[in-house]
Amino acid sequence: MASFCRSALMAGSRNLVSRSRTVTQKTLNLKPTTTSSPFASMSQSIPRASRVLSALGSVETMIPLHSAVASARLRSSIAADSSCWSLLSQGLATPFTILSETGAPAPEELKDSLLEYHKIDAAKSLSNLFLQAEKTTKEDEKITPERCRNRASEQSLWLGARDKSGVLSPFHFSRRDNGENDVTVKILFCGVCHTDLHTIKNDWGYTYYPVVPGHEIVGIATKVGKNVTKFKEGDRVGVGVIAGSCQSCESCDQDLENYCPQMSFTYNAIASDGTKNYGGYSENIVVDQRFVLRFPENLPSDSGAPLLCAGITVYSPMKYYGMTEAGKHLGVAGLGGLGHVAVKIGKAFGLKVTVISSSSKKEEEAINHLGADSFLVTTDPQKMKAAIGTMDYIIDTISAVHALYPLLGLLKVNGKLIALGLPEKPLELPMFPLVLGRKMVGGSDVGGLKETQEMLDFCAKHNITADIELIKMDEINSAMERLAKSDVRYRFVIDVANSLSPP
Repeated sequence: MASFCRSALMAGSRNLVSRSRTVTQKTLNLKPTTTSSPFASMSQSIPRASRVLSALGSVETMIPLHSAVASARLRSSIAADSSCWSLLSQGLATPFTILSETGAPAPEELKDSLLEYHKIDAAKSLSNLFLQAEKTTKEDEKITPERCRNRASEQSLWLGARDKSGVLSPFHFSRRDNGENDVTVKILFCGVCHTDLHTIKNDWGYTYYPVVPGHEIVGIATKVGKNVTKFKEGDRVGVGVIAGSCQSCESCDQDLENYCPQMSFTYNAIASDGTKNYGGYSENIVVDQRFVLRFPENLPSDSGAPLLCAGITVYSPMKYYGMTEAGKHLGVAGLGGLGHVAVKIGKAFGLKVTVISSSSKKEEEAINHLGADSFLVTTDPQKMKAAIGTMDYIIDTISAVHALYPLLGLLKVNGKLIALGLPEKPLELPMFPLVLGRKMVGGSDVGGLKETQEMLDFCAKHNITADIELIKMDEINSAMERLAKSDVRYRFVIDVANSLSPP
């Protein structure tokens, strides 16, 4: 099943809008924006270009095109204004992406129109940006091993999606300089989370392009800032879902950075310095030392990488909700990227584990390979009836819309059903089994940094890793197609280092 951390879901709304001023009433009312910007006259001569230049009232608005401004109502109000420079300079949108999204003229056509205003320096600069975007797009139509290696020798290689087609192709941006508190990591492996697939296709409506996915990162520290005390060059480290937080709120004080109102995700988010975060489908990454994890010596880099998302996503709720008492009965609903790790962690805690699935084909693997104690097929009425009231806890990893009533029926009195999946539509929550059985329904996100390090150490101690299929960078689009069909057992991991090395 999918990994359901909230990186793509929340990055557009909570992280970015919290740093933004409210869109002016003038813009919301769809009235023409008055401005002294040199683009005002240009927009009159290029009607469709006015839809490209994001006018949100002022530069200070700083709301990304593909989050708060993604509605057709706001897009229809876009007029020429200096805030377009904010979007471009901060990496919130590329010229090519804006054109593709708004249906404006192709880069070459817009370039010709802009050059008519060659006396306006800003117009010249924007024209150059469009030309560069057009050139990059034409060159990046196909991923090949040779192109990956060649580009890696020039500067950092990134695999990113530019639009909701979700097609990943190589392109280049520069990481920020390694600061006093930063660690630069040469990426060895990066897991492919189901959230990555949702994000590149903008399934949840909060993606702003270009986006470089990847938040299950394992690599080597190649540079550390002068204030870094936790790591040294040459250390093997990990980077997970979180890349920043305010460090001063109640959540941060409790080592729950994942619930910080200003938490910054590893990708599809904005860092505290205003730069855009790009993820692990790349050659390297620069991260504040507070959000870098020590990777245990005996934990494999490749099969250990998915633990940075899938592992902590199931470990955190088991710890918080007290689902770790040896001998208790745990049900794991859904056997995918999250579910198969939940089985292993549950067994390590000494729990009796039953896999709950709609597919009887997974029974042998669940029991003989993953070590589950039993298997329950939800489509078998007799077995479901026999299992009523037998489980203490259920971890629900199912991402599709599904009925909660049968799962609640499996719980004992005081049982706990913890949902980790994020279905596209709301689920129906029946109240009778909750009230009459004093049962609980809860949810959970990924964990904070302290708990994630605890999880890694726990998994290393108990030899827990993810079951993976290793791929090269040029295989990523095929892997995404298979992931969409749940055709993977159970996690793709990109062999980044060997994808960039000469054959």
